[in-house]
Order: sequence, then structure tokens, then C-alpha cells
Amino acid sequence: MNHKNKPQGNKLHGITSFLGICASVACACICVLLLSGDYHLAQFKMDTYSRELEGWEACRRTNIDYYRANEQAINGCLINLEQARNNFWVKLPKAKIAGLFVLATLISASAGYLVTWVIIWLIGFSIYKFIRFFVFFLKFDKKKQVHKKYNLHSFTVKT
Repeated sequence: MNHKNKPQGNKLHGITSFLGICASVACACICVLLLSGDYHLAQFKMDTYSRELEGWEACRRTNIDYYRANEQAINGCLINLEQARNNFWVKLPKAKIAGLFVLATLISASAGYLVTWVIIWLIGFSIYKFIRFFVFFLKFDKKKQVHKKYNLHSFTVKT
């Protein structure tokens, strides 16, 4: 088949597929960025509280009076460190995290592709209905004008 003779439906299908692929890639990237942001934030908190506790341990060995004077801050550090250790992202092994990222990427990419098709279908259907309504309105309006022009309502045949 010649490129110039390509049916309109195939062009629309190609454009929709391209937009769906773009949307799926964008959704996958956004999903990975959001998940990696949560993962890195949890790791950052864990590392920060671990270093803070190491600092307090060094302080305990060198300046025990200062260490005892800051018991409340140390207890707060221990509580924060325990919360960081119990975080979902910190507890997961690396293999499960990688699997979760792959699964989330596939699901978000599929959802982005399908949503693009649904949106384009709904927009196309809405445009089709609007055009049908508009054509019906024009036909109805023309019939009305013909009736007014020839005054068909008061026309009677005498025999």
C-alpha cells in the first residue's frame, strides 16, 4: 500500500500509540523517581541518625560529663534511629527493592499507556457526539427556515 493512500484510521492509531508510549515512559520515570526519593530519604535518615549516635558514643568515651548532661538528646537520637531502622525501605533486602522498582515501573508504564488510549477514545467519542448533535441542529434549523420562508404552517389546500 502506498504511503499516500494510507487510511486515516492507521494514522490515528499510530499517533495514539506514539502518545501512549510517551505517556508510559513518562509514568514509569515519575514512578521510579518517587520510589527512589522515598528510598534515599529513608537511607539518609538512617545514616544521619547512625552518625549522630556514633558521635554521642565518642563523646561518652571522651567527655562523660557532657554525655550525661545531654541524656535527653541522646534518648531522642536513639528513638529516631529505631524509627529509621523500622522503616519499610531500610528493612527490605536489595533484591526485593530492585524487584519492587521493576514491578512498579511495569505497572505505571502499562497504566500510562492504557490511560492515554482511554482519554483519546473519550475525546474522539465526545467530538463525534458533538458533530452529530451539530449536524442534527443544522438540519432541524434548515427545516425551520424552509417552513418560515414558504409559510408552510398556514398553507392549506382548497378543493
